This record gives sequence, structure tokens and C-alpha cells, in this order.
Amino acid sequence: MALGALATIAGFSWQVIAGIVTGDPGAYLATELAWRRNWLVGGVEGFVPFEGWIQASQFWFAQWGLPGAWGPVALALLVVAAGAALLYLPQVRALGPDLRLWSATYLLYLLAVFFPQSSTFRLLLPLSPAWGALAVPRSRVWRLGVLAACLLGQWLWIYHIYALGNTFWQVP
Repeated sequence: MALGALATIAGFSWQVIAGIVTGDPGAYLATELAWRRNWLVGGVEGFVPFEGWIQASQFWFAQWGLPGAWGPVALALLVVAAGAALLYLPQVRALGPDLRLWSATYLLYLLAVFFPQSSTFRLLLPLSPAWGALAVPRSRVWRLGVLAACLLGQWLWIYHIYALGNTFWQVP
């Protein structure tokens, strides 16, 4: 319980620290909004929790040639799947309630504040125990499939960041 309280305090302390150092109580959120400004037509007026992921899902689906309205639907399905995995998968349940609760709150924080872009995968690294739990099933085919998906994902990320990094929507 004490560690949960400490983690919560530490999570909110960044907003306080940024406010003290800059003299602007809104400095932390202004920094988060700065990442969005060049990605969205018309920019961003102010911070609205969870808006970044919704905007990004519409943006990315449009970039991929799909209807932008499908983005929030896919996002909702992804959130439900992550929640179900944290609640019900035996491999994830074996991690214990403290790690699952931390993972859930970290994901909630990312959903509330973060605008997904090239740093998304880096910011998901603290969830490594949960990712590892997904590769635990005994089926060798499943484990090899997870490994192949991770290797392919890494290659795609490197290709998009370094080979296509000069396009307008890439962050170098």
C-alpha cells in the first residue's frame, strides 16, 4: 500500500517539479502539448485528458488510408483488450496484484497525458513484465510467433524512424 502511494506521489511530482523550476504551474502539460502541435491540423488549444490518443488514432488511420473514424474504435478495442489481459489472463495474474495495478495505472497515465509518436514503444518498456507474461504459454509456436512479431516490429520502427524520418509526420 505504501509503495502504491509513493508511486502515485512520484507520478504527480513531475508536474509540481516542472512548475517550480519554470515558475509556470502549467509547464508540464505545455511540454506534452508541444509534441502535438505540429502533428495536428490547426494545432492544439489546450490540454484535455485522453484527447491525445483519440486525435492520434484518427491521424494514423488517415495516414494509413483508412477512415479516421475507425481510429477511436480500434483504440477502444485495444484499451478493453489490455484491461482484460491485466484482469483475466492467468500468465498476467501470476505477476501479482501490485504489478498488475501499477501496469494499469501507468497505462491510464499514458492514455490521459501522452500523444503517441515515435517514443511510444520506449515509454511502454516499463510494462516489460506484462509483455513477457504474454509470451509464457507453453506452445512453442506461440512463443516463436511473439518473437517474430517483436523482431518485425523492431525492424518496422527502425525503418520508419531512420529511412522515412524526413517525412512530415516522423519524429527524428
